[in-house]
Amino acid sequence: MKILFILNQLPYPPRNGVTIPTYNFLNGLSSLSEVSLLFLREQWYESNENDIIQNAVLVKNLWVMDVEKKPKIQRMLCELGGNSFYHIGRKYDTTLIEEIFSHHTFDVIWVSDDGILDVIKVLLEFTQYKFKAVAGLNDCITSVFKQSRKQMLLKGGKPQERLFLFTKWLRSFRAGSLEKRILKHYDLILVQSNRDLENLIKISHGKLESKVMVLPNGVAASLFQNKLACSNKEILFVGSLRGYSRIVEWLLAEVWPSVKSTHPDATFHIVGQGASSSLRDKIKSQPGVRHTEYLINIIDVYKNRAVAVSPVFKNYGVINKVIEAMAAGVPVVANKGSFNSIPGFVNGKHGLVANDAMSMVNAINKLLYSVELRTSIGKQARNLISNHFNWDPKVQKIHRKLCHITGRKNSFEDN
Repeated sequence: MKILFILNQLPYPPRNGVTIPTYNFLNGLSSLSEVSLLFLREQWYESNENDIIQNAVLVKNLWVMDVEKKPKIQRMLCELGGNSFYHIGRKYDTTLIEEIFSHHTFDVIWVSDDGILDVIKVLLEFTQYKFKAVAGLNDCITSVFKQSRKQMLLKGGKPQERLFLFTKWLRSFRAGSLEKRILKHYDLILVQSNRDLENLIKISHGKLESKVMVLPNGVAASLFQNKLACSNKEILFVGSLRGYSRIVEWLLAEVWPSVKSTHPDATFHIVGQGASSSLRDKIKSQPGVRHTEYLINIIDVYKNRAVAVSPVFKNYGVINKVIEAMAAGVPVVANKGSFNSIPGFVNGKHGLVANDAMSMVNAINKLLYSVELRTSIGKQARNLISNHFNWDPKVQKIHRKLCHITGRKNSFEDN
């Protein structure tokens, strides 16, 4: 079986909610099938030749296509006309697409990027749709737009940020029909949770249900080796500081000062890239706060952390930083939605639910006061994640599904 992945972020190193699943599925399937990669490099994406080389060793072929956004007015009209989303709207090098498909055939094309709803329309024009198309959804766009209202209500942030979030929420009322219209062209749609499945069923009035497969992410095996129950008082938040900037500002303003006053020896570690100059200034102004852009080794993110705080205020998808922290045995404090996609989760046993600033302060303090409680929750959380979020069974499951939809009996019968 020959598989072409189309991504707008290089899968290696796996570092966020998009690259973690794509790297692990791409890497796992490459031992079972012939895997190639088309990398859609956007202007915002920072990469160098060494990044390309590191990813090239993972696949049979790697092609790089430089893409750019269409003019704003054109993108706006496309969304209003029900053709593509404003925030995607890219120009593609159709010459490269024609060249690739004139020399190569693929059984499966796996699209997993921000422009997942845009790419399939371009491919349909140039490839006569002779492949099976897989949509690896990170999040349902309609759900993302709807949840922006919750972030809009958080304290802090600039007026233009609130306006942006309000606009996204308004767009959610039209997003469902557009998302359904393009997803219907895919043969298989992969989602992270049953909640995502429910959302897609709702926006499509049940028409997409037969195509959707729930396949949650997994965690790196090394995390299970992290030492349980460190005795220090180091608190962790990890995530994109571009996407979660308002949540970090909220933590700094509403949560951290109370925790620090109760535990003067506590330290708050923020790990993530993309912080604005304004957010950097706020981080520097707070006592006991440390900011790290990126740690190559995933185990170093969670090593010696007493508590992980992961409020994301959304009720869909698998929150990678939550399952990673739990696998590492670090107790997690987060809002209810952050745990929704974890089968068997019990509040107080596998983590602590805190839906507002005061309850989050109380939960963190409770954990910092008791090494025994941290040990108990960390151990129970690790066992729970071990039962549900290992990568190997997930790779085997999707390989069997791909063989089924393509009619292939084994991975290399064409080679």
